[in-house]
Amino acid sequence: DRLNGILDRYGDETVVEAIAELRRRAAEQMRANISAIPDGTYRSKAFVDSDGVINEPLTIALAVQKQGDRLTFDFTGSSKPCAGPMNSVLA
Repeated sequence: DRLNGILDRYGDETVVEAIAELRRRAAEQMRANISAIPDGTYRSKAFVDSDGVINEPLTIALAVQKQGDRLTFDFTGSSKPCAGPMNSVLA
């Protein structure tokens, strides 16, 4: 109801433009925050007792490579996709 009210008041084009501007500003701010982190590769590993479906331990390994204003996520070394609701997917 609230979104429909905003669309009625300002029109589709204005709302779409406003959303695009919010996304642009958020991306710009995120790139600036990422740029403040020193370049390098950051690694971590965590363990989960079970996925809630199959009672087996899971490994979540992550290497984050930071270069400039970019991050690359590498899950090499993690357990295979599991049956339970704990998988990581492309965002």
